[in-house]
Amino acid sequence: MIKMQCPNCSTWLAIPDQYAGTTGKCNKCEGAITVPWEAPSFESLAFNVDLDGPSAFKKPPIISGPEYEDYPWYRRNLAVLLFWLFLTPVGCILLLSGPVYYRRKGEVREYKGFVRYSLGIIGLGLFIVYCAVNMPTQIMTQSLPAKRQYITAPVTRVLRQAFQQQGVSLAQFNQIQEGMTYDQVRQILGSSGAVQSSSIIPGIPGVMLETKTVMYTWEGCGFLGANMSAMFQNDVMNMKAQFGLQ
Repeated sequence: MIKMQCPNCSTWLAIPDQYAGTTGKCNKCEGAITVPWEAPSFESLAFNVDLDGPSAFKKPPIISGPEYEDYPWYRRNLAVLLFWLFLTPVGCILLLSGPVYYRRKGEVREYKGFVRYSLGIIGLGLFIVYCAVNMPTQIMTQSLPAKRQYITAPVTRVLRQAFQQQGVSLAQFNQIQEGMTYDQVRQILGSSGAVQSSSIIPGIPGVMLETKTVMYTWEGCGFLGANMSAMFQNDVMNMKAQFGLQ
């Protein structure tokens, strides 16, 4: 088997010995090639060649390149996927810094560039959002010298304000107790809230008093629709609930 490199597209070719000295064309770029009598050694993948003539061969045996196990373990698709899921920054760095290989039908293939870049950028974006929402400002800055905090603190504050709405906090929610009046709850929360539903059950003289039930909701300090709600019967709170408060 003669191994040669196409002078037009630099593709490595594997050609049977009986075609030495003949002229044909590269199967990839279709450029004219002349098969040498002696070919230089190569260390790469081999591709097919298509030679002109009545007895031209169409698909010579492909000389296999490195096996899947020969590539670094951290460049294989399973390892990169696990990093991306559980150690997102590491997985994103691997995706953005070099090729990722996978095996399909016995062949070793490489993920296309736009797939790697898309996954890497999405992963980094989600990681930044997570840190901005869940990492308090003091944790992000307490380990830095005081001279650098005037730089990091404004950035952290902007990120937190972008993803964390102003509203009722979890500490305020915990201060509210059953039996409080609506005015007491409003003073703790600092706002009146929005009426979600209201109903009145007429009273029966000598049997039961009139019952007025109102459900209020407040926007919360959290992420993705954080809120709290409270139900009042005759101006006394008897139920509360919250979602996503911080």
